[in-house]
Amino acid sequence: MWMIAYGIEKKLNEGINITLSFSEELIHVQGTKLHMERVKNFNGWKVLLEKLLEVNFTGIPGQFQFGSGRNVMAVTTKSPV
Repeated sequence: MWMIAYGIEKKLNEGINITLSFSEELIHVQGTKLHMERVKNFNGWKVLLEKLLEVNFTGIPGQFQFGSGRNVMAVTTKSPV
């Protein structure tokens, strides 16, 4: 969750807008009582993914970043005894 928050923060700090749009595909979903016409799509997934892959921060257990396979890598540090 922290990595997503950092990625979104990086995106916003660069002045990039987050835009939402309605999806015509969701409006026509049958067999549900959900108000799908109110659901919006996020249009910036590609840019957000790029920012998420750049995230690199130190948390309580250690360093967090994405590896080459887009997997989250957590480098834990040993606490002094």
